[in-house]
Amino acid sequence: MSNQLHGIPGFALAFLAPLFLAGCDAYLRVQQDAQILVLDLAIDCALPGAVVGFAHADRPMKGLSGTQLSKDEWLNKYDYRCQVTDARGRAVLPVDIGWISGAIFQDCNTRRDRLTGEVYLFRVTHGQWTDVFDVEMVPGSTSAGSHCRVTIETISRPSRLPAFRHERRR
Repeated sequence: MSNQLHGIPGFALAFLAPLFLAGCDAYLRVQQDAQILVLDLAIDCALPGAVVGFAHADRPMKGLSGTQLSKDEWLNKYDYRCQVTDARGRAVLPVDIGWISGAIFQDCNTRRDRLTGEVYLFRVTHGQWTDVFDVEMVPGSTSAGSHCRVTIETISRPSRLPAFRHERRR
């Protein structure tokens, strides 16, 4: 009877103890804002009113049949966020980043910059044209399509978000 605690056999305690000590995996979310500048290459001036779509470029660009997708097809397939440039050709892109922390002290730092250095796919639309290209999220980095150029001006510090968004029903 010395191997039992309140009627629970010792082998059961040895099996269940790590589950209770480890707890559940935490889901963490932060938001970082990237301020960008969009320039019209034809006149080398700011491009107001451009619709800028962006998505993280870590997903493989392959279709269901294994064929390579173009960047435009890839953006059509996945959700991406959009912002519109202001009169000075600038836009602030709010980037939500979420991850699961698998252990108690593993990767729980919500103050660490998780956006800088990541590659994002951009779709810039203005009037009749659309440009699609990659941009590395580093302040000062620039990438261009055939009609416009995007420059990453600043990246904010991360701010912690609630783990889940709850929609209110009306």
